[in-house]
Amino acid sequence: MSTVLDVNTEQELFNKLSEVETALTSNHPALQLHMVKLHTFLKKQPELVHVLTDAQIGTMIGAYSKLTAASITEPNAAKSGTKRKTFSAADLGLFE
Repeated sequence: MSTVLDVNTEQELFNKLSEVETALTSNHPALQLHMVKLHTFLKKQPELVHVLTDAQIGTMIGAYSKLTAASITEPNAAKSGTKRKTFSAADLGLFE
């Protein structure tokens, strides 16, 4: 692959990501279409994922969250009022 092709391919990725960001910030109904195009492009060119910044990845996650109504929580978020019991192998009766 030549350097010119790599630059053009990266630019195409950034253009698609820009379309997603614009649709996300303006609540445009074509957001899903832009996400499908971006997803398809990245599936064909997975080596380009490493050029994305954290902010660009955040844009993609924000778009997916908006489209799916999903939310991302902290992995160690403790639920109030729940207490977990610890178990040992003896509690399971495996070593009797």
